[in-house]
Amino acid sequence: MRHRGPSAVTVLRLTVPILACTLALSTWATLDAVARTSAGGVRSAVLTVRQVSGGGGAGGGGTGSAPAGAPGSAGSGTPNPDALREALAADPASAGVYPGVELEALAPGQSATLTLRALGSSTVPFPFRVVEGRGVQATDEAVAGQGALDLLDVRVGQWVRVTTGGTPRILHIVGRNLEPERGGRVISTGLDTLDRPGDPSRPAFYSMVLRPGSDPARVQRELPTRTSALAGLAGQLDVRPAPDPAAQLTALRGSVVGLLVLLGLIALAELLTAAATGLREHRYDLGLLRAIGLTPRQAGAMMATRGAALALAGVALGTALGVPLARRLIDLQGRTGGVGEGIARAPSIGAVLTLAALTAAAAAALSALPALRAARLPGGDGVPRD
Repeated sequence: MRHRGPSAVTVLRLTVPILACTLALSTWATLDAVARTSAGGVRSAVLTVRQVSGGGGAGGGGTGSAPAGAPGSAGSGTPNPDALREALAADPASAGVYPGVELEALAPGQSATLTLRALGSSTVPFPFRVVEGRGVQATDEAVAGQGALDLLDVRVGQWVRVTTGGTPRILHIVGRNLEPERGGRVISTGLDTLDRPGDPSRPAFYSMVLRPGSDPARVQRELPTRTSALAGLAGQLDVRPAPDPAAQLTALRGSVVGLLVLLGLIALAELLTAAATGLREHRYDLGLLRAIGLTPRQAGAMMATRGAALALAGVALGTALGVPLARRLIDLQGRTGGVGEGIARAPSIGAVLTLAALTAAAAAALSALPALRAARLPGGDGVPRD
């Protein structure tokens, strides 16, 4: 152990790209966690379907959303919400249809506004992406985005008071969900919570959860035609994909892959430098050992072991520093963006072991090859002369 100083420097230099690789792998694991359900399946896409005014006829071409609570009258050409819900539920791509409305709500003190979204019901709750607490199971229960929790200065498990249309409501926040809209300043509850006088009597839109494997773009394009055949609503539907944090983050995967490739090249350069440095430091030792009978294969094995040990030390240190740092940075970004904390995930054990194995194998190979070459030199060439 006469070369502890240079070896420690080698480990520290290798730790930097390994730490960055750990950050990238943690980002990938977080994207996977956001995109999957608690049961491990891929989360289904959601389409938001609204009825639009027919303008008094098929050629009206109205674009405004029908106001919540304005039921259609027979023979007037106004869309029938019940017919729309039945048509959406009968669609082969539909896994569930949930009626909903959105109301502007005032926070306590009447100084700030947020959105109160009523979607699904307490008996048939909408599958919110809950990352803390639980979902809605009863009336007057709600889940909130991080932005809403910050605005109201509450935590999961507390009760909040908001006002909609002059009507005060007291809701029990039972969970925090991933809410990409409005900076997370949204409280979501069941539609059966809106039971006060003056509340909307009919849904303003429907959230249609698609079956796994359905193409959201294709369903969005074909749904108006398929639905009009069942409910006679041709030209009266506005179909849009619901904001999906997983879909918005999917674009980052390409960047993560590119970053991993770049970091791999940097780590490879560090391993080449470490191999050259190690050979230079141990050239005298190799010459002495060669003089007393060390074979080239033994010399290569000795340097390969040294390189692999230093690489594993760098992986261990980089991973130990990178995992908590990645959690802190991802949670900080989530809180800043309104999504909230608690979404960060560490790389899987398999990913870390793969990283360690690749790094150790590369270090061993890069260290052994020059050592084998040096050990095959004439006996005195590896031993410096005085």
